[in-house]
Amino acid sequence: MDNILSAEAARKKGIDSPVPGHADIILAPSIEVANTFSKTLNYLMHSSNAGIVMGAAAPIILPSRASDPASKYASLAMGVLLAK
Repeated sequence: MDNILSAEAARKKGIDSPVPGHADIILAPSIEVANTFSKTLNYLMHSSNAGIVMGAAAPIILPSRASDPASKYASLAMGVLLAK
């Protein structure tokens, strides 16, 4: 988590990459982890997040019922961009 959000934390650990502190996309290993992480970012950092489930024939948008309008729009927009 600290390496995603903090370039300084990554530097202290010897990680030489332009990504720490500047990640545009964060992948999660399960829907439960993604949900918890997304809500943590939303409530503690006031972020807007897109919720997408990949691997089906088409992207599945998955905003939380409690999501703010910007997050719901981001989920819809990401789904449209990923649709084939």
